[in-house]
Amino acid sequence: MLNTAEGIPFDPTAQQVLARQWGALVAGRERGNALMQAAGVRGLVRASWHRSAGAAVHPALDAAPVVLDAGQVAVVSEGSDWVDVARQSVVRQQQSYTGSGHVLTLFDHEARMLASDGDPAALDGLAEINFRPGGLWAEAVVGTNGPGTALATGQATHIVGAEHYCERWHRWHCAAVPIRDPATERIAGVLDISGFREQAHPHTLNLAQALVVAIEQTLATREVERRFLTLQHFTSLTVRYPGDPILALDRGGRIVGATPSLAPALAEALAAEVRRAEHLPRESGVPVPVGDRGAALWFPVLQGRTIVGGCLVLAGGATLAGSEGIPFRPGDVKVYARRFFEAGARDLGRLTVEVEPAVYDALQAYDWPGNVRELKNVIRRVLLATTRQVRLHDLPRSIREAYAGSCDAPSSAIDREDALLMEVVNSSTTMAEAAARLGITRSTLYRRMARFGLTPTRVVRRQ
Repeated sequence: MLNTAEGIPFDPTAQQVLARQWGALVAGRERGNALMQAAGVRGLVRASWHRSAGAAVHPALDAAPVVLDAGQVAVVSEGSDWVDVARQSVVRQQQSYTGSGHVLTLFDHEARMLASDGDPAALDGLAEINFRPGGLWAEAVVGTNGPGTALATGQATHIVGAEHYCERWHRWHCAAVPIRDPATERIAGVLDISGFREQAHPHTLNLAQALVVAIEQTLATREVERRFLTLQHFTSLTVRYPGDPILALDRGGRIVGATPSLAPALAEALAAEVRRAEHLPRESGVPVPVGDRGAALWFPVLQGRTIVGGCLVLAGGATLAGSEGIPFRPGDVKVYARRFFEAGARDLGRLTVEVEPAVYDALQAYDWPGNVRELKNVIRRVLLATTRQVRLHDLPRSIREAYAGSCDAPSSAIDREDALLMEVVNSSTTMAEAAARLGITRSTLYRRMARFGLTPTRVVRRQ
């Protein structure tokens, strides 16, 4: 009978029995089903030995592979949203594991070590087998071990001495606990406390679990703050896009808020698509695909460089197909127009821009032979010509006529600008003369006329 706590072989006699089993089963005399029936070996360890053998891990492996250099460790750590929180949470418990032959380590979800701190003697000894930052300790690569097996099973795991699949790891014990991301509920990484086998104790795993609880509580508190930021962003978008269906999501793609116009079933379907997305843009107002709806505008919520949530504005669904050479689909123009008005206002140093609802209706009614490029140019000209709210009569006559059928309103500033330009062109002998009279180069005149869709009423020689 093994003298263990919770079945874990801390006792030296238990380790001797276990070492004999390891020699018979792992070192080559017996394999296959025998691994799963080994007497005196915990079921968790037997299953891990079986997986290790199936992955062709060599029991005589000398050291783990190093897959990240110091620079790469820093980059991966910076990109792992939980690492700094984990470091801050455990620093207060440093006396619990330093100076006692133990080290505390952090691994990402791929079992790559990102941080290590603790007793210098233990750090030096573990470094000999590359149990150090940059080392890869996945179970399928280095066999049964604390962090690798914790990731493989998703459970808190304490591996002691000869329970390790590789003989060089037998000198050590590892108590590892997965850290779960509260937003995605996926394993973000692992916290591990490792040390000399002789100093293994049941309290080691308890300490690791307590530290992970503290880390996860801090992450959860931060997530509440981030959801509040997302709700604030959602509220501002409902003001900017009144009446449009808007969905607010946290970093894990869970619904934070939705406008009443968005059916619950559709909101959940859109949230599921966001959860499946491999990448979401960092830029605001970017059209993103949303299944059969074509696309919606994506507004990320950023905290530093991290996307902590975001909102989808459906508004008919701007499509990625609305490029300069492809016609708009129904509903596209209004969504693109909103985006161009906002971007144009920012470029001109304005905080906001007010646009009369009829302006969007008129823009939608126009055919736009030049597609996105023409729409963008018209909106920029309108913004340059107005210093107040954009109204229907600020649009070019051709667009107003497409909307109303006729146009008795006074000419807009854009109409007057075009009329002046064409008056100069039509009264000039050559395009060079017209450009000189306008105080611009001939190439600029050609570009302006092409951009505005203007042509002379008579042939002007291009000299």
